[in-house]
Amino acid sequence: MRIASHLDTGRLARQGSTGPTLPELDRDDLRAYRLDRALQVCAGFMRGNCVEREYSDAAMSAFSDTRHGSPFAVGDFAIPTAVLTRTVDVAAAGAAILTRPGPFVPPLRARSVVLSLGAMLLDDMPLPAALPGQSTTPAATWVPDNPGTNVAESDITLDQVPVAPHLLTATTGYTWALLAQSRSSESVDQIIREDFAERIATALDIAALQGPGSDAPTGILSTSGIGSVALGANGAVPTFANIVDLEYQVAIENADKGNLGFASTPAIRKLLRTTERAPGSGFVWDAGMLNRPAVVSNDVPSDLTKGTSSGICHAVLYG
Repeated sequence: MRIASHLDTGRLARQGSTGPTLPELDRDDLRAYRLDRALQVCAGFMRGNCVEREYSDAAMSAFSDTRHGSPFAVGDFAIPTAVLTRTVDVAAAGAAILTRPGPFVPPLRARSVVLSLGAMLLDDMPLPAALPGQSTTPAATWVPDNPGTNVAESDITLDQVPVAPHLLTATTGYTWALLAQSRSSESVDQIIREDFAERIATALDIAALQGPGSDAPTGILSTSGIGSVALGANGAVPTFANIVDLEYQVAIENADKGNLGFASTPAIRKLLRTTERAPGSGFVWDAGMLNRPAVVSNDVPSDLTKGTSSGICHAVLYG
């Protein structure tokens, strides 16, 4: 038995795409949907129609035309991504398999930071997509009163930025005992949903920061031609001047707009909290850096290589 959670490409395909369109759940169905019940249906514990079975059958049917290919394999059971972001009552959570009453203890995971720092999330787009853009701006010209000649024309140049879709999946397995108990406990549904949501959020964060491209998106650290600050041939300990220079690299490209902030590793924060900007002037990393938000996550790489410093260099990002 394999349960597949996927990014809802149906939402991307609705606006004129020639690809398959996945079904949607209305508000009532979304509220009634339970992941543990979906597992029970998949495992054969439940018979008859239910919203979980109907969605999976419709999703499989949408990809039955082999011209488009299918992300599903035989035996898969499709669940909608919207279920993973549904608001839940955390206070209602209990333990999965109890020996005595007590709260469920989730695993500690790396903090997801990309969206919290202001990254734009686009949905309801056609698939494949091309974002309209503007590559040049018209000139503004000062002229005397009644110049006698027309000002030379200066036009806007429009272009497109192609957006290639990437498919993110998460799979998991559960024991028969857990599925059997989940029939009388909504706690298992919450555990399953939160586990999928956390794993997808972490994968998105890592892809945005350092995705290698190809099957995964190309992340910031894998993008060539963006502003960077080199700290020596073999790396170096960052200073206040380096942080200021990082801010400068964004500003000279006219990109210092919107929600800007820093992201790095816990080790870099620890270091910069004890590094003074100048003697007696305060520390580089206080509530933030340079009056901007600064966050840490173990999704930011700490195993980079620079020269002879192999696998020990940390990244600091700003934007």
